[in-house]
Amino acid sequence: VVTFVRHKATDSGQDVAYKLARESADAHQFTNDHLLTSALASLSDYMRLLSRESDFHSYRLSAHQSTLYMRLDESALRNLNLFPNHAAVTVSQGAVRGRKRSVDSLFALLNKCRTQQGARLLSQWIRQPLRDVALINARLDTVESFKNDPNLIKAVQEALKGTCDALNIISKLSKRARLQDLMVLYTFVKKCQTVCDLLHGSAVGMFAEQLIGNIDSLANYQQMIEQSVDMAAMARHEYLILPDFDDDLTQLDEKKR
Repeated sequence: VVTFVRHKATDSGQDVAYKLARESADAHQFTNDHLLTSALASLSDYMRLLSRESDFHSYRLSAHQSTLYMRLDESALRNLNLFPNHAAVTVSQGAVRGRKRSVDSLFALLNKCRTQQGARLLSQWIRQPLRDVALINARLDTVESFKNDPNLIKAVQEALKGTCDALNIISKLSKRARLQDLMVLYTFVKKCQTVCDLLHGSAVGMFAEQLIGNIDSLANYQQMIEQSVDMAAMARHEYLILPDFDDDLTQLDEKKR
């Protein structure tokens, strides 16, 4: 299974069906096959991905064991009332805890998430239930560990307040990011470090180890931000490059003074 971020220019199954129907009158026998058109759309996305040199060395392949999960079709999602309005994938801004919402589904009942990432992951877990007993027990043990330490839960929730939607910011970086986006991502990484410190030495310390591994890979990014961005201005919600980072910026700064 190959997965990647869907760009605005990519085709959906409906787009492929429309193009086939427009090109040939005999294509109607294929355009009504949702599985076929979706597969063609994925192939089109993959070929487009390979055609952009800017994407080279930006992705990595990993094995996805689909047998570890139970597949729930739309009929099961609807009959089991797992999601409000049957929206199993898209998690709106109202999904995060603190917004008023009615408890009309399993997702709404379980969702106590503080971040968009958490709500999105919970949606994924409900849509793809685990089948492996060991993995299920490991997840339950983690939940129990948090449940038995309410102070840790409160501290982590406080640390996560104001956390950005990292996936949304990262998608911007592949297009045209602003300095503000880079700083928001930097703040997110710092919050993750705070969470690591809280989890370290606790019953759920294994999460800290996983986070630390990911954060360490961003060490160069953090160093670049700290050496090139005016942190004092950032505290005032101003996003500026340090004048001594570039000769032209130094001259402009001297003229301002």
